[in-house]
Amino acid sequence: ALDDLHRRCRFPHLLVNPHALRVNADRCGITGFGVAELLRRSRPDFDWLADDTFVAPEAAARPGPASDQYSLALVYLNL
Repeated sequence: ALDDLHRRCRFPHLLVNPHALRVNADRCGITGFGVAELLRRSRPDFDWLADDTFVAPEAAARPGPASDQYSLALVYLNL
Protein backbone atom coordinates (compact mmCIF):
# COMPACT_ATOMS: atom_id res chain seq x y z
CA ALA A 1 0.00 0.00 0.00
CA LEU A 2 2.81 2.42 0.83
CA ASP A 3 4.59 1.77 -2.46
CA ASP A 4 1.36 2.22 -4.40
CA LEU A 5 0.61 5.54 -2.70
CA HIS A 6 4.14 6.77 -3.42
CA ARG A 7 3.89 5.69 -7.04
CA ARG A 8 0.58 7.52 -7.53
CA CYS A 9 1.20 10.66 -5.46
CA ARG A 10 4.99 11.02 -5.72
CA PHE A 11 5.64 11.59 -2.04
CA PRO A 12 6.21 9.25 0.91
CA HIS A 13 3.94 8.93 3.93
CA LEU A 14 6.75 9.78 6.44
CA LEU A 15 4.52 9.41 9.49
CA VAL A 16 4.17 5.64 9.59
CA ASN A 17 3.80 4.60 13.21
CA PRO A 18 1.47 2.27 15.11
CA HIS A 19 -1.23 4.96 15.26
CA ALA A 20 -1.29 5.27 11.46
CA LEU A 21 -2.06 1.58 10.94
CA ARG A 22 -5.61 0.31 11.13
CA VAL A 23 -6.39 -3.39 11.20
CA ASN A 24 -9.66 -5.20 11.74
CA ALA A 25 -10.88 -8.74 11.01
CA ASP A 26 -10.75 -8.52 7.21
CA ARG A 27 -9.06 -5.22 6.29
CA CYS A 28 -6.02 -3.15 7.00
CA GLY A 29 -5.20 0.42 6.08
CA ILE A 30 -2.99 3.43 6.58
CA THR A 31 -4.24 6.75 7.89
CA GLY A 32 -2.71 10.20 7.75
CA PHE A 33 -1.30 10.01 4.23
CA GLY A 34 -0.47 13.51 3.00
CA VAL A 35 -0.08 15.09 6.43
CA ALA A 36 3.72 14.93 6.31
CA GLU A 37 3.75 16.51 2.86
CA LEU A 38 1.72 19.45 4.17
CA LEU A 39 4.05 19.77 7.16
CA ARG A 40 7.11 19.54 4.93
CA ARG A 41 5.83 22.42 2.80
CA SER A 42 4.79 24.61 5.73
CA ARG A 43 7.53 23.75 8.25
CA PRO A 44 10.77 23.07 6.36
CA ASP A 45 12.83 22.94 9.57
CA PHE A 46 11.55 19.35 10.06
CA ASP A 47 11.15 19.83 13.80
CA TRP A 48 7.88 17.89 13.46
CA LEU A 49 9.96 14.75 12.76
CA ALA A 50 12.28 15.14 15.73
CA ASP A 51 10.11 13.40 18.32
CA ASP A 52 8.91 10.51 16.18
CA THR A 53 10.78 7.35 17.18
CA PHE A 54 9.62 5.58 14.01
CA VAL A 55 11.04 8.08 11.52
CA ALA A 56 13.86 7.03 9.18
CA PRO A 57 17.22 8.75 9.72
CA GLU A 58 17.20 10.23 6.21
CA ALA A 59 13.61 11.52 6.34
CA ALA A 60 14.54 15.18 6.79
CA ALA A 61 17.23 15.14 4.10
CA ARG A 62 16.14 12.74 1.35
CA PRO A 63 12.84 11.03 2.13
CA GLY A 64 11.52 8.37 -0.17
CA PRO A 65 9.74 5.02 -0.22
CA ALA A 66 12.58 3.43 1.75
CA SER A 67 11.88 5.88 4.59
CA ASP A 68 8.39 4.45 4.95
CA GLN A 69 9.70 0.89 4.77
CA TYR A 70 12.15 1.71 7.58
CA SER A 71 9.32 3.06 9.74
CA LEU A 72 7.12 0.07 8.97
CA ALA A 73 9.94 -2.29 9.95
CA LEU A 74 10.27 -0.49 13.31
CA VAL A 75 6.52 -0.83 13.85
CA TYR A 76 6.74 -4.59 13.19
CA LEU A 77 9.75 -4.85 15.49
CA ASN A 78 7.81 -3.16 18.28
CA LEU A 79 4.85 -5.46 17.78
